[in-house]
Amino acid sequence: MSAPMLSTGIVRQTLRSGRQNVDNFRLARNGNPLPAERGPDFVFPRRSTSSYCLELVRKHDYENFLCTLLLPNQARAGVFAIRAFNVELARVRDTVSESQIGLMRLQFWSDAIDKTFRDDPPQQPVALELHRATKNPPDLQGMAEAAGGNLGLAVGSEQLQLASRLGRVQGVTSLLRRRLWRGRDQPGLREVTFEVASVAHRHLEHVKEHFAELPVAARSVFLPGVAVASYLRRLQRADFDVFHPALQRRDGWLPARLWWARLRRTM
Repeated sequence: MSAPMLSTGIVRQTLRSGRQNVDNFRLARNGNPLPAERGPDFVFPRRSTSSYCLELVRKHDYENFLCTLLLPNQARAGVFAIRAFNVELARVRDTVSESQIGLMRLQFWSDAIDKTFRDDPPQQPVALELHRATKNPPDLQGMAEAAGGNLGLAVGSEQLQLASRLGRVQGVTSLLRRRLWRGRDQPGLREVTFEVASVAHRHLEHVKEHFAELPVAARSVFLPGVAVASYLRRLQRADFDVFHPALQRRDGWLPARLWWARLRRTM
């Protein structure tokens, strides 16, 4: 079934819930208001939209929050916007109790992306940050070329395909970490977890094999691989029990591992 279109009231309700952690008033620096994104009913300061995305990622995707902090300055804001968008989509399943409401929220984000690339984003912090990230250049191909140029990657290159493979590794690992299986450990679950983790491990090893071929400027993009490798090691030590208490805690050594990998330009 296709998702229904949103009424004006539903859109407003969604926007209100989405901006609950955002300041509703202009932030000021030295007494002067910051440039703001204006909507029909309220004003979002540019600093508050970027802070919203950063905080959303920090709270719900801590590992990628750390990785993004270590990216080059020119790429950081745009990546936080994309990560925040990913968090918003992932949270739909976790924050709604009725499938119809979930479909409405997904429809909102589908419409938001269309409007963003028509230069008319909805007045929602993540959407506004995505719009800022795509303003120059305004199209996906141009954006990819700009990002690739800044990081030393050519669009359509084997290096970008390698980045895509790392993305698949993160996706497969997320299946293990988002508790798709409810309840306690069950017979056969560890075997399934082992198979899924093995797929992620094979993809990760392929990325590592070709890591040295990457331009030096692009290697920080692959820092999430350090976090994935850390989780897979911990999962193995827990005998592939996704509910093991050790896997529910943050890896206290991860910040140091990421910093060291960035410093040595390794993965």
